[in-house]
Amino acid sequence: MRPDERGFDLFERSRDPVIAFDPAGSVIYANPAARELLGDVRAWTTCFPGETVGAGSFEWTAKERSFSAEVSPIEHGLLCISRDQTTLKRRERMMVDTQGRAHLGTWEWDISQPNAVWSDELYRIYGLTPETYTPSYEAYLTMVHDDDRQRVIDATNRVFHEHVPYSHDERIFRPDGSMRYLHTWAFPILDRAAKLTPLIGFSQDITD
Repeated sequence: MRPDERGFDLFERSRDPVIAFDPAGSVIYANPAARELLGDVRAWTTCFPGETVGAGSFEWTAKERSFSAEVSPIEHGLLCISRDQTTLKRRERMMVDTQGRAHLGTWEWDISQPNAVWSDELYRIYGLTPETYTPSYEAYLTMVHDDDRQRVIDATNRVFHEHVPYSHDERIFRPDGSMRYLHTWAFPILDRAAKLTPLIGFSQDITD
């Protein structure tokens, strides 16, 4: 079938792999980028998830490249457009590796919400896991050494009222009772109305 018969000619010059399926799941169109990547696109299931294709999103790999795919219903079946995420994935892996080597964890707290978001390395620093611990300001304070807690509270309150960043050392206790020395930086992010929205920070384990 010629691509222009169903309007697929729009994708002929696209660098993103584009594949269309009929309602039965058979390939009815693949642009040059998809054919170059997959070869026989009738065997697309060797790269895509095993479940039946339906509207939605998923990730897949081919030739050591990573793709994110969006599947949308069209008049003749389904249209799958994939975008190359290889460079982004590589950068993410490098960032995770760098954080691990530096014992540097990151966190973000939307102060309108009760819970924060921690990086994997920050969980490791605190000896916790995402499955067993939900980050919150109140829960964090219970892990701070008694002699450091008020200083941490004062620095946080100053961020709330004066919107200034802070940097300090603190001691925290892990669930197993061991104590770690951390250096923490926090930076307020303001919206156009100069209202504090998220607070982002970094904590580095400097115990050793």
